[in-house]
Amino acid sequence: MQDYVKSFSALMLDIRDMSEKDKLFTFMEGLKPWGRLELQRQRVTDLGSAMTVVERLTDFTSETRRDRQTTPSPAQSKAGGAKP
Repeated sequence: MQDYVKSFSALMLDIRDMSEKDKLFTFMEGLKPWGRLELQRQRVTDLGSAMTVVERLTDFTSETRRDRQTTPSPAQSKAGGAKP
């Protein structure tokens, strides 16, 4: 999602005659459904806020994914393997 935010920002530098409302709509349309839903849930009304929220969501999901990879599951942490 961070790549999307960067790409969208770069495109908006080239497009000068687009309203803020249209920029926000276009940004939200390009998001994954769960990202769009979160912006709607938080009632984001401007592009800057939308980008900030999406970047925070990305950071949170990255941390969660990293935690899952380093934390052993209960099945992995049990000693003795299979039950008798």
